[in-house]
Amino acid sequence: MEETLEQKKRRLFGKQYLTKYIDVVKKITTQQENNEIRLLSITETDKLIVKENTLKLIFSTKILFNNKLDLKKIILEKVNTNDKIYLFTSLSQHCGAVVLESITEFNFNFNFGDDPSGIISLLSFKVDKKILLDFYEEEGIKYIEIEYYH
Repeated sequence: MEETLEQKKRRLFGKQYLTKYIDVVKKITTQQENNEIRLLSITETDKLIVKENTLKLIFSTKILFNNKLDLKKIILEKVNTNDKIYLFTSLSQHCGAVVLESITEFNFNFNFGDDPSGIISLLSFKVDKKILLDFYEEEGIKYIEIEYYH
């Protein structure tokens, strides 16, 4: 698929955020070297976004942000550890989604400030399952809302 003018603008605009994006990815994954981080093109990322928008919300829960054992348990119940997944943050639309070889490359112990947008999305390689992590602070208490789409 050829890149549209709008996609080209986003890609060029996203270059200014690429270093910041890579820093966020390094904090929320186990990929620590730039050559380990595999970014998809904007056109490939857009195809995934179109497909993922057809998924329906199946499950939603809210836990305390520091309850990482429950976070890991909930995610591992929904995702096959042998499958590749796509990782999205707010900057993925401009910089490209990240390919993880397995959910084991996701850093379940990420810190609250590691992704300032507060939204991380994990999409199965078959684009038939998605987990959306929305973390925020309410009245001084930090939470993660976990949504599962299928």
